[in-house]
Amino acid sequence: MILACILTTIIYFVQLLFGMKNYQKHMLDAYRGVFIDIPPRAAFRNVQLMLKNIHYPGYCIAHLTCGYIIIGNILFFVLIALHVLFKHLFLIEEIARTLIPLLVIYLTTFIIQWFLSKTFFVQ
Repeated sequence: MILACILTTIIYFVQLLFGMKNYQKHMLDAYRGVFIDIPPRAAFRNVQLMLKNIHYPGYCIAHLTCGYIIIGNILFFVLIALHVLFKHLFLIEEIARTLIPLLVIYLTTFIIQWFLSKTFFVQ
C-alpha cells in the first residue's frame, strides 16, 4: 500500500507540474495579448462569466482528487497482482482478503461522491 501511495504521489506530482507549466504559458500569453486558447469576453454575459470563474476552482480540485484516487487504486491493484504472481500465494484467499474490503471502500467512496454531487453541488 505504501509503494502504491508513493508511486501515485510521484505520478501525480509530475502531472501537476506539467499542468502548472501549461497554466503559466497561458497566463503569459494573456499578458502579452495573445488570446488563442482563451475565449473572448464578449462570448459570455457578466453573470455567466462570474459563475464560470466560481465553478472553475471547484472543478479543478474535484478532478484532481478523483484522479489521485483513481491512479492510487489502479497502482494498488497492479501491485497486489504482482505480489500474488511473484509470491505464489493461494490465489482465491489472497484476492478475497485484499480486494473485497478495497472494493467496499472504493464503491462507498464513489457512492458518497455521487450523492454529494447530486445533493449539494448541483449547478
